[in-house]
Amino acid sequence: MTKSHKAKKAKKQKKQKDSLSQQVSQSLISSSSSDEDKRIKPLDDESYKRIKKEVFLVVDSEMNTVYQINDRLTWAAQKHDVITKLLPPLKRKINKKYKVTGAEIIKMLQRCHRSRHRVNNIGNQGPRAVINDSRRKLKNTAMNNKKKRRRRAVDFMMQGGNKYIKRYPKKDLSKILNNSGYYSEEWEETDDGTTATARTAAASTSAA
Repeated sequence: MTKSHKAKKAKKQKKQKDSLSQQVSQSLISSSSSDEDKRIKPLDDESYKRIKKEVFLVVDSEMNTVYQINDRLTWAAQKHDVITKLLPPLKRKINKKYKVTGAEIIKMLQRCHRSRHRVNNIGNQGPRAVINDSRRKLKNTAMNNKKKRRRRAVDFMMQGGNKYIKRYPKKDLSKILNNSGYYSEEWEETDDGTTATARTAAASTSAA
């Protein structure tokens, strides 16, 4: 058997194993769900964010002695234990105040773990990787804030019936506002109206 055939066979076996693991996990979640779960409405964005904060708080405090999700391990490696050990008591605790399904709680936990697992992996790569990741986060935050400001400005102009804005369909405006290509770093405007290029030039003149 050639190396390529062995690689294909190994890949196929891994895919089958992952599929089986997924089926088992879904079966466990379904078995832990009650008839009440089926009557619970899906969470809207605001409810999801609010409940998610409470879930994380409970997991990191009260559920700490029940089961701790390991940031160093992959989600797949501990998903079975999360569903069988952590989910039942956590769900009972959360549903005293809110109405949320086990599947929604698992989704919250998985997203939290993915973020923490990534941070752990970056930390293992050394100080330089940590610094670069911090810069990336700051850059993304600044970009998202700029997008929000421009969306608010466009909404205001549309409500005021601005003739230039009205020329564009809402779908096209949405594409422009969501396209990072329209947010050039070089000509990035700050709240005081200056640009990155202007600040750089001023700094160079000052230094000279």
